[in-house]
Amino acid sequence: MTLGLLVENCGRVNYGPGLDNQRKGLVGDITLNDVPLKKFTMYCLEMKPSYINRLESLKWVSVGKKPSYPAFFRGRLVVDEPTDTFVKLPNWSKGVVFVNGRNLGRHWSVGPQKGLYLPGPWLRSGDNQIVVFEEFKADETIHLSENPEYGKIIDVSRHPFCTLM
Repeated sequence: MTLGLLVENCGRVNYGPGLDNQRKGLVGDITLNDVPLKKFTMYCLEMKPSYINRLESLKWVSVGKKPSYPAFFRGRLVVDEPTDTFVKLPNWSKGVVFVNGRNLGRHWSVGPQKGLYLPGPWLRSGDNQIVVFEEFKADETIHLSENPEYGKIIDVSRHPFCTLM
């Protein structure tokens, strides 16, 4: 029997008395039917450039019909002239995006952001590698756009602005 746990370090306290007492991960025993589990192995996914760059040397395989999660996915972006871009992952769930070994940021379908800003200087002319760590559900595509999505659009001509006098 194999038990797999993914423990995510999602956020930090950045103020007040809790600043020095943060704990992330498993604290205490791991039990199954009230019996502590022993002799288990932990693997750290540091999500640092050195870790992501090591993935490049591994043998990547084409995804079948239904991948198992969590998983790393790799794609290639070819650009003639690098420019600022927004990376959008509709139909993906939750994870982290890396471009050319650099951590671009976290993505999560619940928001708040709908796209990650990719600065032009992070790209090179020619091939660029995009790696996505996905926890729950991936799509076959990543969307790239020149503009961010700001949310709801309203017609201000129907609702003129008012000022206070």
